[in-house]
Amino acid sequence: MYDKENKSGSLMLHTWMYFVGMTLIILITLWACEVIIFKAAYRRMKEQEILQACDRIATAFDNEGYTGGKPDKKFNTMLDGEVKTTPMKVAIFYYPKGDTANKLEIIVVSDPTPKSDVGNEVNTSAFDCDSEFYRKLTESENGKIMYYLRAASGDYTLIAGERQKTNDDTVGEIYFYVSASVTQNDVTSDLLANQMISVTVFCAVISVVVSYLFSKSITKPISEFAATAKRM
Repeated sequence: MYDKENKSGSLMLHTWMYFVGMTLIILITLWACEVIIFKAAYRRMKEQEILQACDRIATAFDNEGYTGGKPDKKFNTMLDGEVKTTPMKVAIFYYPKGDTANKLEIIVVSDPTPKSDVGNEVNTSAFDCDSEFYRKLTESENGKIMYYLRAASGDYTLIAGERQKTNDDTVGEIYFYVSASVTQNDVTSDLLANQMISVTVFCAVISVVVSYLFSKSITKPISEFAATAKRM
């Protein structure tokens, strides 16, 4: 009798462990997907949002038929909407033709947290003629660039740019500068990680209970059948 119960308990324990192990494999796979696949896909999605916003800004500005001066209210409203929807810094500028001083002329700047050089002047060091951005953009064959500036924390800044020719001979080319920070752990990814923790704990508890009941219901008739077969 003791041997029968011992074998039945051993079979149930092994079956239970198999079910729990399978559940753990599934949960580990989900965590791997969240950490590796989802974050990579989410980062690419954010990059696409920024690049599409840059294209929309450049297209809208081109549709203005720029010939000098400041953009009208319609374009400024659209620009403010893009900056709020996809948090980023935007600068549109040009270098006057024949100006040997290489002093850029800013058409419009949209920066939620502007930095200053002197007084209320906008800090142009990120995109002036001495910057990496300007060098890359002027050397670009298709007039568009995109690259990253990575921080030690793992976060990085996505830099995108575009240049357009104008109908104004004194202006020449217009330059579009877009800068947006893409963090590894923003609100969306943090929320998903917290939900994954809750789901993991819940699934682990449920799987232990359900697999125990399930393994017991499976092993009981098998043990009885084995005992009957042995008696026969």
